[in-house]
Amino acid sequence: MIKMFDRDGTRHISFQEFVELHNYLGKMRQAFDFLDKDRSGTLSSDEISQAVIQAGYNITRRTLNILFKKFDFQNKGSLQFDGYVQLCLFLGTTRNVFTRTEQLQRQSSVPGQPGTIMLDFDAFADLASQI
Repeated sequence: MIKMFDRDGTRHISFQEFVELHNYLGKMRQAFDFLDKDRSGTLSSDEISQAVIQAGYNITRRTLNILFKKFDFQNKGSLQFDGYVQLCLFLGTTRNVFTRTEQLQRQSSVPGQPGTIMLDFDAFADLASQI
């Protein structure tokens, strides 16, 4: 997260960058509390599924289940706030990397349908390293 808010690339955050991080976490907390319909203090897979769909992500239930398990740090079948934040950061970063790659492929006339990219293993490894 520090990397995300380190706007000047110093690998440290200034006071202003810290304020931005703090505000971001506050908004994430509000979203988490809004999604926590049963007020359990955690998010179920159904609550996460609703949030992912509302955010416009087009991923299968299988992939969502894999991600849910990855960020369920306590293995309780629900996400705590930290797991929710990590999931959101992962999805956002993944979407950004995918979109950037899709745009580059379109510019270089690589055939494909919108929302798809073509990768060999090397390109996939390169993209995965950016997540």
